[in-house]
Parts: sequence; structure tokens; C-alpha cells
Amino acid sequence: MISRILALGGISIAVALAQSSTPAPAKPKPPAAAKAKPATASNANYVPPKTSWGEPDLQGIWPLNHLIAVPLTRPARYANKANLSDEEIAAALRARGHFAGEDLIISINQNVPSCVAVGTNNGCRPNPAYGNNSQYSPLAHSVYHGLHLSLMQRPSKWGTYRVGYTLSKAMNNVGENFFSSPIDPFDINKDWGRSDDDQRHRLVVNGCINSPTSPARTGWEMLTHGFQVSGVLQAYSALPFNITSGVTTVQGTAGRPIVDGAFIERNAGVGSAFFTTSLRVSRSFRLGGSAQAEGLLEVFNLTNHRNDLTRNGNFGSGAYPTNPSPTFNQITAVGDPRSLQFGVRFRF
Repeated sequence: MISRILALGGISIAVALAQSSTPAPAKPKPPAAAKAKPATASNANYVPPKTSWGEPDLQGIWPLNHLIAVPLTRPARYANKANLSDEEIAAALRARGHFAGEDLIISINQNVPSCVAVGTNNGCRPNPAYGNNSQYSPLAHSVYHGLHLSLMQRPSKWGTYRVGYTLSKAMNNVGENFFSSPIDPFDINKDWGRSDDDQRHRLVVNGCINSPTSPARTGWEMLTHGFQVSGVLQAYSALPFNITSGVTTVQGTAGRPIVDGAFIERNAGVGSAFFTTSLRVSRSFRLGGSAQAEGLLEVFNLTNHRNDLTRNGNFGSGAYPTNPSPTFNQITAVGDPRSLQFGVRFRF
């Protein structure tokens, strides 16, 4: 049982659990014209600030702290408190945060065809005089559930380490592509599924050890002082990918395989896990006075692990999931192989 949690940089626990009811189907509607507010005595003569070139002046600091699960500054309620009691720990673990994205932008066709275009029927559109009329509408949404654990220690003056782990689940009904459109413009919740960035597990471990940095006085100290070795390990579970059929729907959107008369879930495919380690070795040399030189070696993807990044998600028109296209699930891009770089830095 954990009896203590250091509130001053020892062990930090952040819990973020998002709750949302099952999304209700939303039928796209042309955006209604915004109603202008009547002028009042307080705002009738208001003149917004402008830049020297005549544009509205939006300069300033726009804080995003409300979007960050772990605050950048120490909460005032902890004041100078170094430890949390068992009761406070239990309360923190029960705390629930609501992380939901509402009114996300999605491109929805407002003049959807309802039949195959033949002759002059123009696909039986509501307005036969026009083709597709895609509008960006704030109708999509998302939810996120997450648990973040972090352990940071400096066990001695010559080293430090940090371990961070995140368990999460992200769901939405819109892809990250700016031109993302629903498979069914009349029911965007047919696209409700895993987010493009949904990763169940994320582990990051980094650490640093260093030899003394004090001026060397003996031959042995000249050989050993000034070294620093640091590294980072990243291990993430697989991202999803969308499986398409290669067949365009009547509405003109990319179709997905159909099972029992319904499209399979968006982002139903499972990609590859990600793993990489990096290493940095450096040594500082005093040149006299306050001047220093630092030689460094950096190695990325130290183990030369292959990370598959993207793949062909076109299943084809065959029966799902038993009869895929020969090229389905083939890897189309991989991460960088092992690479090294050398450098020298001077400080004055």
C-alpha cells in the first residue's frame, strides 16, 4: 500500500477519466445565420484595438492550461505541503476529469445524392440544379479516458531518472484529416470509433548519469570528469487504421466493408506497436576562464528496431474478413533506422 506520495517532484499521479453518454445521432443541417446582438450604450461606441497596419490586434498570451491534464504550476491547495495523506491520495484517485471535445469541425455534404446518377437525374439530389455542397459544420465530438502515472527520482548527485506511463482510450466520430467526411452524411455516428491517435499504453523512461564536473586536479580526474550519459526509451501500443473497401458509396464517400448489412467500425484495423531507444554521450572540457567545449555523440534508434508507420488499408471488395485484397495490410512507410550524429559545442 502506498503510504506517501511526494508532492514536490518525487512521485506524481494524474488521473483523467472522461465520461460521456452514448453519442446521439446528429443530422447535418445548414448552419443557421447568426443573430446580431442589438447595440447598447456600453458597446455602441466601442472600437476594437488594431495594429499599426489596420488589422485587429490579437497580440497577447492565450493560456491553454485548461487543456492540460497535469498543471504547469503547483496547485495552491498544496501550498508548502511535502506529503499527501492516505485520505488525500484516495481522493485524488477517485477524482474524475471530463475530457470531451464538442462541436468539432467536420465536412458534411448538404446536397446528398440518394440514387445512382443516371442520365439527367443528378443522383436524385434535394437540389438537382447543383452537385455536392460540402460545408464545414461543428457537429462532431470526442471523449477521452486516461490515467497517467509518473515517477521522477534523483537518487544521488550523479544521476536522475523518470518513468512515465499512460493508460488511455480515445473515441470520436471524425478523422484528423482536415477534409474528413462521414461515411453517411445523415448519421455521422456511423463513424464513431477509435480516434486516429488512440494508443492504449504509452511508456517513456529516461535517465541521466554524470561524472563530477568540478575542476580536475589529478591525472585520473582529468580522464573521468565532465562525462554525461543520457538516454530515453519509448514504447507505445499500436495505433488503429481505417479499413476501406475501395468502393465509393452513393453519397460519394469512401466505403468500408459491410458485415450483416452494416459498415464495419471506423478505424477497425490494428497497426504495429512502436519502440525506440536513443542515447547521448557528451564530455565537457574547460578551455580557461569561463570558456568550455563539449563534444557529443547522439545515437537514435539505438537497437535499429523497425517501426512500421503506415500500411495499405484498402481491403478490397471481397467478403470481410476472409477475402482481402493481395495488397491489403502491406506496409507503406517505416520509421528511421539507426542514425548517429557528432557535434561540438562551445560556451563562453
